[in-house]
Amino acid sequence: MNESTDTKLRFSSRQRIAVTLGMKKPIENLIVSSALERCLVLCDQTLLVLNSNTLQTVSSNQSRLKGVSLFCLNENPKSNDPFELEVCAVRKKKFSLYIFKNDQFNLKKELSPTNSIPTAVAMDGNFLCAGMTTHYAIYNTETGGSQVIFGKESGKENSIVKRVGNEEFLVMGPGRLGVFVQASGASERPPLPWQDDVLSTCYSHPFVLALTPKSVLVFSITDYQLKEKLPIFNGKGVGNFDGIILAFSKRAVLQLSSIPWDKQVKALIDNERFEEAIDFAKNSYHSKLSKEQFDSELRRILVEVAFKHFINSDFDRAKDLFIEGAADARDVISIFPNLDIAHKSSFSTEDLRSARRALGSCDFLSQALVFLKDYLLHLKQHCIDSGAKQSIDTALILVFVQLDDLTSLVKLLNNSKFVADTSKCIPFLERKSKYVSGLLYWNAGYENEAFDIWMQNILDEYTDLLWPGFEFLVEKLSYINDMSVFWKNIGTFLKNMPETGLCILKSRCEISDLIEAPKLSLETAVDFLQQYPSLLLDFLEYVVFEKKSQTEKFHTQLGLLLADTLIKDENNGIVKEKFLNLLKNSKVIKHKVILGRIECTTLNIEKAIVYSRLNDFEKSFKILVTQLSQHDLAISLCISTDDKKSRENALYELLRTYLYTQADNVITDLFDKHARNLLSQYGHEFDVFKVLEILPSNWTLKDVQNLCVSGARSALSDSKKRSVERMLLEYQILRINDDLAKLQSEQFNIDRLFCKVCKRQIFSSGFARFPNGTICHVSCMIRKNICPVTGEVFSFKS
Repeated sequence: MNESTDTKLRFSSRQRIAVTLGMKKPIENLIVSSALERCLVLCDQTLLVLNSNTLQTVSSNQSRLKGVSLFCLNENPKSNDPFELEVCAVRKKKFSLYIFKNDQFNLKKELSPTNSIPTAVAMDGNFLCAGMTTHYAIYNTETGGSQVIFGKESGKENSIVKRVGNEEFLVMGPGRLGVFVQASGASERPPLPWQDDVLSTCYSHPFVLALTPKSVLVFSITDYQLKEKLPIFNGKGVGNFDGIILAFSKRAVLQLSSIPWDKQVKALIDNERFEEAIDFAKNSYHSKLSKEQFDSELRRILVEVAFKHFINSDFDRAKDLFIEGAADARDVISIFPNLDIAHKSSFSTEDLRSARRALGSCDFLSQALVFLKDYLLHLKQHCIDSGAKQSIDTALILVFVQLDDLTSLVKLLNNSKFVADTSKCIPFLERKSKYVSGLLYWNAGYENEAFDIWMQNILDEYTDLLWPGFEFLVEKLSYINDMSVFWKNIGTFLKNMPETGLCILKSRCEISDLIEAPKLSLETAVDFLQQYPSLLLDFLEYVVFEKKSQTEKFHTQLGLLLADTLIKDENNGIVKEKFLNLLKNSKVIKHKVILGRIECTTLNIEKAIVYSRLNDFEKSFKILVTQLSQHDLAISLCISTDDKKSRENALYELLRTYLYTQADNVITDLFDKHARNLLSQYGHEFDVFKVLEILPSNWTLKDVQNLCVSGARSALSDSKKRSVERMLLEYQILRINDDLAKLQSEQFNIDRLFCKVCKRQIFSSGFARFPNGTICHVSCMIRKNICPVTGEVFSFKS
């Protein structure tokens, strides 16, 4: 058969071989197996096997079956042998299953149906679907089970059974419907509305062709609708022969060729049958395309349909298809000329013109921008199209600006990382909000540029409705990684907003180790604040009083600053209270340095406290007692000393001050009274004999009674303490001696007395035994506390 083409595809044929089978009746069915070079022919109820090349009958007694009314091949055999066929033959109302191999039919199994006669049969795997005179049924050839699908009107319907897929068959159902039946008996597809009497069917994905007396009906299994009706006169049959669809009548054989699937898809798209085009493309089988090629072509179709939906203002569907088709985001962005993206679009020039004409409408443009925003947000949130990430981020920011939705942009910048082209975005953002412009710089990693804009915004008092307040800058500067940016901007804060700047410094010094930003040391902060004396004083108060720092440098410098402030204004009660608190409680401050600053001033109380801390109690009490009459303060300075000897010396000096200060009679009597009270309250702190030596001669025994009693009690208490301590020491010595005696008298058994070092027997009574049980000669012992065998070191407590 030769093929020629002019206006139509035509075939011409010539006879090559002609063979007469010698049968009385015509041939009813024949199937060729190209792998075996065999042709199975059913003629006059005899199944013959011919050589497909010569059409000669295979001469073998077992290559012919008689009494066969129908037969079919198993199109999905379970055997993996390519040189054998599974044949189902209907003989005497039975289904006989044969294995045809080596030109022989070998009976495998027989199934006996009900009393109805089989009129059509098809086989797939272990399942057999048969059309009977009264019903259709499914048979399991492995188990022998059967299931009736549905009945039919006997004699009025042509039985049609066709395998269409794995364990799936197409049969003629009630009401002239083509019904898809699974091997389980269920139907998972809608039926095909054949309507006319169907003589024959064949399947070529995704189409089912049904032959009627006057036409060939073409149905699609994607939507199960009639797609085409081809006229044919006196049709006899239609079949799929290795992918070639042939329909034949009494006078002609016709080849039915489908239009190339890409052309069909294009026609459907041009007719705006978008969903049908997508379904057809997804369900079409393309033997000439690899999976990668098919996936690429399908994505192109999805993007093309998405573009059509976009032009038709169906933005939701357009977005879904752009995403499903994995469209290049730059192609979608290029639809909008005002976004100025340097990219050559894959869309046709005409399509782009159509889209841009539509964008000329304000209503369409606003909806299209919302579509683009949602589309780009989806790509960004799902990390899609990372190769176009900069274009996506840049376009997304520009879309937010055009939609005047900066509030949403701020949330996005705070929660997502952007790699946008700042040179394109900043000019547009600055017209709307300097705060958002700086936020974009910050997000992109340009911290210096971000602070330049924010600081300019503050200093120029620019009104920005989105500005979150100083707290925002305090947080950013407090935790910024780039210290050069920190030092560049902290000075501006300290000059123009000192309290805020000081707050930033404090926050920077308190950064947790869990935060990556570098922590600012207190020493560095104090050194930097030397140029801001008033702020330095506040910061040192924070360091000493709040942070409880015990660094001498901070305490002394704070003391000097407080002293200078008091010298200028002695009536400043708050500063005076802080200074006194520092002088009383600081254990690291250099009192000599402080004294050098205030010695020639009128800060008498402060000088008295400093003298007391320098153990110059005579000068201290001279000021407190004789000049200021601060008796309670004098006593508190005495008893605040931790060392008992220093406390005793301070109280003794205070007592001397009371007793030997020259004054008039009234003052003398007052000092005498204070001296008596001092001895009465703190007599236990004094050395009785030392005090008695300096008491005036006019004092009576009654005046020193409390002193003597407390002194006696103190002496008795000290004696008892020493006695208890001595007895405790004696007890400890006894326990040690007892433990030593137990160790020296410990008994142990020795089975074999030999040295583990030299492996010789020990004959003398003198040997060494270590706590781990090792026994050796005394001469073999290296050191008393080291085992010579294991090297273990022992500690011997005394």
